[in-house]
Amino acid sequence: MKQYAQERRALRTAIHAAPVKDDAIRAHAGRVAQIEADLALRRAHPAERIGAILAPEQTRRLKEIAAEVDSRVDAMIESISNRIGGQQAGRGD
Repeated sequence: MKQYAQERRALRTAIHAAPVKDDAIRAHAGRVAQIEADLALRRAHPAERIGAILAPEQTRRLKEIAAEVDSRVDAMIESISNRIGGQQAGRGD
């Protein structure tokens, strides 16, 4: 996780650097993507083992919770998009 945070920071720094260096941004984004893939695999294997021992009701409830979380995230993204869109429209961009 420490490496992930370091790479995210490096990517953010590269994004805001002037002048913009496409190759640097791509390199940092690639490293972040690789770390995210590794982390996803570290979550997937235990999740598979846990899923195998859950009762059907527990599996159903877990899927419901995931759907609720997704819905909340979608609503937050929409809200942020609307705020950003409103700010940009006010500037005449």
